[in-house]
Amino acid sequence: VKKVTGEEKVYHFLPTAAKNGEEMITAWVSNSSNEYFGQNSQNTISCTVAKDSGESEQITVAENRNTVIELAVGALNGTRTIAWVEDGDCSRMTTDDRILYMQCGDAQIKEVQKGAVSGIKFVNGTADLNGLAFSLNGNIGVISGEEGKVSWLLEETQAAVGNQWCLSADGIYYTAMDANGNSSIYVISYENGSWSRPVMLTDQNHQIMDVSAAQVNGETVLVFMQNDATITEEEFTTVCN
Repeated sequence: VKKVTGEEKVYHFLPTAAKNGEEMITAWVSNSSNEYFGQNSQNTISCTVAKDSGESEQITVAENRNTVIELAVGALNGTRTIAWVEDGDCSRMTTDDRILYMQCGDAQIKEVQKGAVSGIKFVNGTADLNGLAFSLNGNIGVISGEEGKVSWLLEETQAAVGNQWCLSADGIYYTAMDANGNSSIYVISYENGSWSRPVMLTDQNHQIMDVSAAQVNGETVLVFMQNDATITEEEFTTVCN
């Protein structure tokens, strides 16, 4: 086990790593006041870059950031890129005030998307997709270049992709919840250069979370967590901005 953070007694969270050519990028978030959920503006994003010649010193990517909800590392056009989602009011109870940021190499930090952004991840070559992808309002946005321009994957009425989604060689898998709080898994497939309408794969009285997909012997295998839970109206709190 190799330690990449410093010796300071600070709470670190959201560790993530990715390979970019000969580089191994490792990034994480630190909260200087040791606030467990990072719900203040004392969050710092840091990274190290390991190459064949050795590992870099710890690099500070961004300081004094609001609550960091998600963090991803990868590459855009071969350039090391770190992306993250911040919550505007530092409260995890709200989602419509989130902002997606990214930094390519040592360039300036860019604000690239506002709204209930979630599920950020780098995709590489699957279904002709390359770049930084995320879900917003039932659609998938893809950023392919360092300028931060967003292209939208789906037509408005084609599907309603949830915030828990994953990409496999044969399509996008995601969860959707009905009025009773039960989840189902859907897939939209990439066929002849376009995306199909959604197909329901499961129909059960459970909550489904954390869906992942992998190719095994030419077939797609899904792994997910299934919860047996009953949710009543009295257990919800409505929060509005």
